[in-house]
Amino acid sequence: MAAKNVNFFEQHVEKIVLALAVAGAGFLGYLAIQPITIPTPDAIKAQVGKEEMGPNDIEESVTAQLNVVEKQQANLPAPDSKVSDPRQKWGKLDIPSPPAVAIGPANMGLKPVATTSNNPQDQLATPNPVGPEYLHAEARQEQVAVVQAPPGGAAGGAVAPAAGMVVQTRTQNYVAIDGYVPIGKVMLDLLQDKAANIAAGQGIQRAQIYRISVERSEQTPAGWSDWKAVPPTKASPAPTEINFGAMKDGDLASAMDVIDTEFKQILLPDFYQDGQNVVIQPPILSRPIPPKITDEQKTLQEELDKAKAPTGFRPVAPAPVPGAPAAAPAWPIDITVLRTMAVVPFTFYDDTVEPNHTYRYRVEVKIVNPTYGWRWGLKNPKMKTEPFLTTGKVVIPGSVTVLSDLVFFLSGVDSRNAVSGVIFRQNNGKWYRGDITAFPGQKIESKITLADEANKVMEVDTGFTVVDAVPGQGNVHVILKDPTGNLVTRETREDWIKADRTALGEKVQKPGAAATTTAPGGEMTIPTPPQTTPARGPVRGPPVTPTPGRGQ
Repeated sequence: MAAKNVNFFEQHVEKIVLALAVAGAGFLGYLAIQPITIPTPDAIKAQVGKEEMGPNDIEESVTAQLNVVEKQQANLPAPDSKVSDPRQKWGKLDIPSPPAVAIGPANMGLKPVATTSNNPQDQLATPNPVGPEYLHAEARQEQVAVVQAPPGGAAGGAVAPAAGMVVQTRTQNYVAIDGYVPIGKVMLDLLQDKAANIAAGQGIQRAQIYRISVERSEQTPAGWSDWKAVPPTKASPAPTEINFGAMKDGDLASAMDVIDTEFKQILLPDFYQDGQNVVIQPPILSRPIPPKITDEQKTLQEELDKAKAPTGFRPVAPAPVPGAPAAAPAWPIDITVLRTMAVVPFTFYDDTVEPNHTYRYRVEVKIVNPTYGWRWGLKNPKMKTEPFLTTGKVVIPGSVTVLSDLVFFLSGVDSRNAVSGVIFRQNNGKWYRGDITAFPGQKIESKITLADEANKVMEVDTGFTVVDAVPGQGNVHVILKDPTGNLVTRETREDWIKADRTALGEKVQKPGAAATTTAPGGEMTIPTPPQTTPARGPVRGPPVTPTPGRGQ
C-alpha cells in the first residue's frame, strides 16, 4: 500500500496513546502526595481546634477518648460478691409461671418455648426407672357368664343381667400375667432431690404407672414366632390414651390427674364374671406375697416416711374407684389403700389365646416421667422430651401351654387292627364323652351325644390320624400323625391308666344334669397337655403321655 494514502493520525496513533498514558500517571502521582483531610465533627471541633482533620489527628483524638473511659472505669466501686437470692429472703413465692409462647399448633406435637433456669437448685433430676419383679404367667380356664337378650333385644356381654335376659356360661381360656412394681422407689428419688419442692408446687410430685405392656411369642413347628403386642382384655374398658406429644410444657399435671383415676384399670382391671355374676378376681391377690416383696415393701415405706412423702404419693387424695377387689388374704380390700403402697401388684389378662397352644411372654412397665416437659431446667435435659421411664422389656422365664378343651385316650386294638378309645370334649362349660374307633389311615373323630340337651349330636375331630398300631405284651404301640403333620407315638398301657381320664369321666354330663361350673378362682382340674415324642417307625418306643387333640 502507498504511504501517501495514510493520514496523520494513522501515522502517529501510538505516540498519541503513549503521551496520554504518561499524563494520567503523572496526575495520579500528584494526587498521591496531597494530604487527606475530613471536616472536623462539631462535637470535638472545640477540643481539636481545627476545621479539618487528617489521619494523624483522628488517631490522636480516639486515643484521648479511650484514656478518659479507662480512668472512669478505674474509679468505679468494687462489685458485691454476694448474689441476692429472693427465695432466701422471702421463701417460696406463689408466683404464676410465665406464659409459654407456642411455635405451632398443639396437634402437631411441636414444643412451645418456655422459661428455663440454669440455677443448679432448680435443675430437677429425673427419677430412675423401676422394672417388674417376680413375674409370673399362668394358663387358666374359667366358666364366664354370657348374657343373652330375649328375642328382639340387644345382645349383652360379660355384664350383670337385666330383666328378661338369660345367663349362660362358656369356657374362657386365658393366661394371667402378673408381678409387682416397686413404684415407691420413683417417689423416693423425687423426694430426695433438692428441687423436689418446685416439683410439688407444679403438681407433678407423683409416682404413676401409665401402662403394663405385654408381648408374646408362639411356639410353631419352625420355632418361636416374632414378638407381638397383646391387646388388653375385652372384659374391661381400656385406660384412656394420652397424647403426650401434643402437650405443652407444664400440662403434665392434668394428664396425671386422669391417670390417677384409672389406677385400677391400668394395674388390676376387672375380668369376666362367673356364673354367679361375681367378677373373677386377679390370681395374684389370692396368692401369698413373696417374702422378698414383703421386706421390700416395709423398707421402702420406712424410707418414704422419713422423707415425708405425701399420703398415697399424691398431693390430692385419690377418689374411690368402683369395682374394688374383694377381700383377699394377702392384700388390702380397698383399692384406694392398695394404690398407696410402695410396692403394688399388677395383672394383665391375655384372653386371645387358643387351646393347646404354647406361648412365652415379656413385660414392660411404663412409668410416667414426672420431669416430662419440665420448664425450669433438668440435670439431664434430654429427659424433657421422654414421656416414660422404663427399664425395657423383661422376658418371663419358661413358657405357658393353654389348657385344652379336647382330650382323647387310647385303650387298645382289635383283630381288624382298629384302634379304640374314648374322647372328651368341653362345650359351653360342660364335659361330654364319646367313643373312638379308627383304622390306620383314618382320622380320630367321633359323634358325641349331648345327654343333657335333648340328645343333640356334636361332631368332634381331633385332627389326629392313625398311621399304624403294633400290638405287644399288654400294650399297643400306636403311631399317629398330629394336626401339624408330625408323627407321634402313644402307648395304650400308659394312656388308659391316666388319672386325667378318670377325673374327666366324673365330670361327664348325665341325662338331665345341670351345667358343671368351676369354683371361684378357676380350681377345675383340666388335663395338662403332655409332651409327645417323634415316632421312629412301627416299633415299640418309650412310654409317653397322651397328647390332647386340637382345640375347636
